[in-house]
Amino acid sequence: MTHDLRYVHPGEYANLVTPASAKLHEALLAQVLVLPEYAALGKAALEARYPLGYVEHRRLWRKGEFGKAYARRNTAIRINELLFAHAGIDPSEPLVPLAQINRRVRKEVKSARGNLLPEDSFADDPTSPLWYRGYALDAAGPAPEKLQQLLNYYEAAHFVVGHSPTHGEIRTRLDGRVILIDVAISAHYGGHNAVLLVDGGQFFAIHRNVQIPLPMRDTDEPHYLARIRSIKASPVLP
Repeated sequence: MTHDLRYVHPGEYANLVTPASAKLHEALLAQVLVLPEYAALGKAALEARYPLGYVEHRRLWRKGEFGKAYARRNTAIRINELLFAHAGIDPSEPLVPLAQINRRVRKEVKSARGNLLPEDSFADDPTSPLWYRGYALDAAGPAPEKLQQLLNYYEAAHFVVGHSPTHGEIRTRLDGRVILIDVAISAHYGGHNAVLLVDGGQFFAIHRNVQIPLPMRDTDEPHYLARIRSIKASPVLP
């Protein structure tokens, strides 16, 4: 929505191509080629940067069906004892109600000028629920006491987050209080597949249709990962 297209797969553009795409494409190139910073790149480079389907993609996300739908969505929610956010909530920052987080992000996204969020954007900040990577990338994870304070504040027992890809498996940290579900499903990261299942208070990962209990103690994770590797190594049955 804000023109960060680094991870858009070429297939996404290709799927939006219509008989009118060539005309739209030529019109776009005509607009950008008159700009000195783009003209210097040459038409061939610009055609690679802006492939067929690009215009339709931007329309769909900026003011079209996808953009409008996602602008209405919440950034962070709680369902029973599960707290969900795209990336996470930095536990070292002052904690505020989820409704306040959602209102602020929604307002910024809807009021973005062109493709740009405000200069002091909360939504675009590295500590925001859309970008914070501390749960996945910090070697030791967040300080346990800070995490527990956050969970208590939001009346949750577990925090389910994505955004930072694993190596293709659902992971847990800090004795199951953090669950990492970005298994790199995007083709950009390898197209891995896995599903988190919560059933009757029990947590499972589903890999290749095999249901595996998630480790709720850090000491159980090596056995869990070994089982995942074994499943991945098995031939896929027709």
